[in-house]
Amino acid sequence: MQRLKGETENSAVAWLELPDAFLAAPGATWPPDPLNRSTGMLCYIGWLAWASGYLGGITMGGNEDSLPVVRVGGAVDKEIPDLASLDNDIRLLSQEVESISIETVPLDRWDCVAMFAVGLLEVAADFCLGDPQAGLSKAMSDENSRLGHHFSRIHDELSHTAHPLDYQGPGFGGTDHRARTFAHDLFTLPLSIYMLAKGEFVDFRYVECAPQWIISRLNQNGMPYASMPPDQAALAAIIHMVADFFAAKSLPVPGFGILAHVPVRSIRKLVADMYAEGFNLRHVMVQGLGPLACEVALRVYHWIRLRGTPFSKEARKHKLNKMLLLTHGAATCVNLGKVIILQNPCLLNLPMIVRTLTLTYPVITEEMEIAHRAKTKAQMAVLRTKLQTLRTAVLLEDAICYAATADQILHSQDEEIRLLVEQTEANRQRGSARLRNTLEAWRVLNRSPEEEHQ
Repeated sequence: MQRLKGETENSAVAWLELPDAFLAAPGATWPPDPLNRSTGMLCYIGWLAWASGYLGGITMGGNEDSLPVVRVGGAVDKEIPDLASLDNDIRLLSQEVESISIETVPLDRWDCVAMFAVGLLEVAADFCLGDPQAGLSKAMSDENSRLGHHFSRIHDELSHTAHPLDYQGPGFGGTDHRARTFAHDLFTLPLSIYMLAKGEFVDFRYVECAPQWIISRLNQNGMPYASMPPDQAALAAIIHMVADFFAAKSLPVPGFGILAHVPVRSIRKLVADMYAEGFNLRHVMVQGLGPLACEVALRVYHWIRLRGTPFSKEARKHKLNKMLLLTHGAATCVNLGKVIILQNPCLLNLPMIVRTLTLTYPVITEEMEIAHRAKTKAQMAVLRTKLQTLRTAVLLEDAICYAATADQILHSQDEEIRLLVEQTEANRQRGSARLRNTLEAWRVLNRSPEEEHQ
């Protein structure tokens, strides 16, 4: 018994065992000749199954013992599937292929027009609202303006004094003290609650490039801070943040309090300068009005265009994400170009950049998933074609087997048919002789006297 190993283009490996008698037979070749009656056809079917990696399922990798084996002649470990099982496999595979969705909604010219128009709106909003020293952000920070005065009054009315969050000792004082501590960073809100509950200020600053911890229960005037229960501390921290949001300098951008403590002085200076020039949480929220208007406009347009269409929910969502990504991405490129040309980092539109980044991942992931599903669907279609080819081969093998059986039956009955034909011929000849004798006798009996005289 000799074992042959084959590997398909999908790295599917199968083994085929051949009897020594077959390989030793005169003119035996591999692959076998399919016209060599039923034996050659059976070998051919085994070879086809071996080459396609199909017999009882495709085995990806694994060792020899785990691979499908077909023996031609003798005992069969795993038989070639019959037509019923092949038809069932083809039907299930067809259902699986049809269930894989690679549907997408293409972008048309009206989509491009809508994205261009909304993108222009977003860029225009960035130019109008992106500068913290002008426009709406300046009006909210200027206490002499009506809006700024209203905000200042809200800040003063909310009770948030005598808190350790406002410690202004050496290295932490001035109007920009909120950007120098962890206390006013929303990302470190738990630390702010801890300070209020303990009644002490906890932070550090750099002295000659070395961090120096500052833990104080007294404010810059020597007055002690009061401690409070954790629930009251949490409520007080929230009220404090809301009050400082309406202050002239507002709260720092979340994360700026952490950046103000990194060991790189240039980053600490950049954060301090941007906060001093008005780049704060309130200004970032004003900047977000442009991306927000873009989101609303594109979502309304997308809903109107695809209303009543047969596309799936996933395909619609993917198209919307692509449109939003292209629009926000183009506006972000314009914003980054403006920052580079004017060399003013305060013009950086954080909401626009963050929204672009959050859209990039789902769009790329969905594109990769669609490509993967398309590849899987193509591979399954190829496998279905191989199964159909194998089914055709099985049908052909059955036909050849039936023909060979009929031929054997005919050859085994040749002698009987010959004897039957000879007997029939002898009976015919004897019958013909008897018929001639009978006719002659009748002719003699029916002769007239004149015929007899003659």
